[in-house]
Amino acid sequence: MKRRSLARSLAATVAAGAMLLGFSGSANAHVVYEKPWRYQSAALCTKTYAEISNGYDNRGYSVGGIEVWGYYEGWCKTPKELPAGYIAVMFEVLAYDVPSSTWFLCANLRTGWNFNTSTSWDPRWYLRPDLACGDRWYATNAGAVAWDGSQWRGGWAPSGNHWLAASSLTASEPAAAPKISAKDAIRRGLVRDGSPTGTRLSPAQLTAAKPSHDPRTGPASAGTDPNVEYVSGAGHRRGSAL
Repeated sequence: MKRRSLARSLAATVAAGAMLLGFSGSANAHVVYEKPWRYQSAALCTKTYAEISNGYDNRGYSVGGIEVWGYYEGWCKTPKELPAGYIAVMFEVLAYDVPSSTWFLCANLRTGWNFNTSTSWDPRWYLRPDLACGDRWYATNAGAVAWDGSQWRGGWAPSGNHWLAASSLTASEPAAAPKISAKDAIRRGLVRDGSPTGTRLSPAQLTAAKPSHDPRTGPASAGTDPNVEYVSGAGHRRGSAL
């Protein structure tokens, strides 16, 4: 097992124990995330950020974001700020059904494309799943792209999975860990739409979407989803809101 994967597994175990003991508060919020490279070239490089967390009240929040880097001396290593409208992020919340060992798109919790409204390189957005599909394991699947001057570059990535349950004395204990990760379920076309018995969503349906808007023609339409909130960047998250 890779050192990073082992560290995340240990962190998940500690967090699960904390929830069972009834701990709450933003200081105890546990985060599970992935941030892989999804595009690299001399023009720009992108990382997709997908996160799921129990939040301050164990009812969860889902985050989708991006990092855009410049290519210098053979490496993607310099933050690359892009104008408003040149970055787009979409994400969705997946939930796991233990009896059927099935991941499914939870309660249509899928955002539209969220565009940066000012010059930036690492914007993020979040929404509150609010246990829309009950006490379950959850994951975030995020798509993040940047305009390189001629087309959208980037791709999708799922977070790891996180147990979310109501923060009360009657909250259910963590169910058995998923037998298949959200990542593998997406790759194998096993994710269902809307419920454990819904139509299967193909890998392309979950990983291929890109904006149709050309930022050179003007700004994209403003997002209207009241459940999605903008976070200015990785270093500026408002912990009290989460």
